[in-house]
Amino acid sequence: MAEKDRRKRVNVAVRVSHHQMLRHLAAAKGVTVQEILDTLLEANLDGIDGMTLKEIGKWAPTSPDGKSSR
Repeated sequence: MAEKDRRKRVNVAVRVSHHQMLRHLAAAKGVTVQEILDTLLEANLDGIDGMTLKEIGKWAPTSPDGKSSR
């Protein structure tokens, strides 16, 4: 049986206070902390594909209103 959406994982440091907030949010939503982190990263790294290293150096996350602040 093939695993659905199998990804390699890497360790990422998260502040203890942020991890506590993520655990509370995950419990409230009925998901895992990893699923929340995946969603946040995917949303904030949108548009980074195909960028050069120089462009990535100038990259900034998407603002809450959905407009890129690059």
